[in-house]
Amino acid sequence: MKKIILILSSIVLVTILCFLYLYQTADIANKGRNGFDRVFSDRYVKNDHAIANEFKVQKVIGIHGARLYFVSPGAGYLVSTDLDLKDPKKVILEKNEAPPVSYALDSNFIYSYAINENAVSVFDYDGKLLKRVLIKQQFSRIIALTESIFVIRDFKKLMEGVTFVKIKVDSALDEQIKMKELDIESYKNNPFANDGLLVMDRDSGTIVYMNYYHNSFFVMDTTFSKAIRYRTIDTTSLSKLYTKSVKSEKKVGITNYSPANIINRDAVINDGKMHLLSNLAADNQPKDQFSSSTTIDVYQVQSGKYLYSYMLPDCHNNKVKSLLLKDAELISVYPDSIIKYKMN
Repeated sequence: MKKIILILSSIVLVTILCFLYLYQTADIANKGRNGFDRVFSDRYVKNDHAIANEFKVQKVIGIHGARLYFVSPGAGYLVSTDLDLKDPKKVILEKNEAPPVSYALDSNFIYSYAINENAVSVFDYDGKLLKRVLIKQQFSRIIALTESIFVIRDFKKLMEGVTFVKIKVDSALDEQIKMKELDIESYKNNPFANDGLLVMDRDSGTIVYMNYYHNSFFVMDTTFSKAIRYRTIDTTSLSKLYTKSVKSEKKVGITNYSPANIINRDAVINDGKMHLLSNLAADNQPKDQFSSSTTIDVYQVQSGKYLYSYMLPDCHNNKVKSLLLKDAELISVYPDSIIKYKMN
């Protein structure tokens, strides 16, 4: 009889503990428990126009004239539409670089950055290849200031930290001049902890380096006089990352074998403000609201001040992959749709 009572008591106790655990984990998931709150803006985001993503583009890269430009890396062409997402046209690039490759625009040229080739191809807006620049220094992030001046993140120094180098390349003379070098505060011996996105606001000449795995972003100008570090509103000093050494023939490298716990996944700058796509729920953000939308935090670039947040709803259960803002219009790319929003 005592054994039966003991067994029944154990079952009751285990059941109570399970309910308590489920209650606590559900409560944590709903409240976020990430140590920060958001201030949600009353700016109304209205779906103005949507089209099917027939070309399977992954990123919107900019505006030139009255045309929007989109890209799917490795496709060998860009897709342009008018500002109302109508009149789609392909821009076939004369040279298709092997992935990984990224693209950028300025007022004169289209750029493709081929990381494995250490090369930058410069095209006109008809897709004609004007020149191909070989960078003698291995890079993993790059921005073209002009067709001959570039800012790169030095790949070889990633184990020591993050170093940006401003270089000038004269292809005709096969010369490369290091104009300036700038180190930013970073983690030692962990290149993944220092990984991030390099973006530029061409209107103001401001460069921002946004960290993927911790709550930091750095603001620089094109003179490279200094890099100012600011914090995002979350409290993640560093996402959990586990690295190990790997050997390949005579080379020894390092790899990340932990899940990619990305904190900040993308950013775009418009009108002196950085719109940052965050992967963390705030403590005052309901779980269902966070899981069914993309949360965007807005910061003043020059001061690093957090301003407000807003959300873009998921489209067919998919989150925003890429974002572009121009004045009160917002273009967002989803896997199967491209949506233009109006913002008050």
